[in-house]
Formats: sequence, C-alpha cells, structure tokens
Amino acid sequence: MRIPPSDVPVLQAVVYNLVSWSFGLYTLLILTKLRRLVRQRYEIPLTYPQLGSMEDCCLAFWCGCCSVSQMARQT
Repeated sequence: MRIPPSDVPVLQAVVYNLVSWSFGLYTLLILTKLRRLVRQRYEIPLTYPQLGSMEDCCLAFWCGCCSVSQMARQT
C-alpha cells in the first residue's frame, strides 16, 4: 500500500513540530518543578535516593499522569 504524499507545506510542518516539542518541554519543566515543591512543602522523602535530584524529572517524564494524581492526593 502506498502512502500518498503530504499536502502540508514544509514550513508549516516545521513550525508545528517546533511548537509541539517546545510545549512538551515546558510542561515537563513545570511538572518537575511543581513536584519538587510539593515534596519539599510536605516533607516527602525521595522514593529513589540513588537518583537524587533527578527523581522528580524522571518521574515527571516517564509517569506524568501518575505524578499529577500523586500530587493531588498529597495536597
């Protein structure tokens, strides 16, 4: 089965991808910072001490929905 060529201009596709990646990175940074602040405010210890300060970033990246629901339960 052949895939038909896209009718989307190249510049439009590049801008769309750039905006999508930027928004994803911004969301990751905000979620990481918020998770760290909630953990500090409620004195929640690190779950994975071997990761150190990268724990919040890793959990926000790999388990974003779980992190949001966990913060909602903690607050």
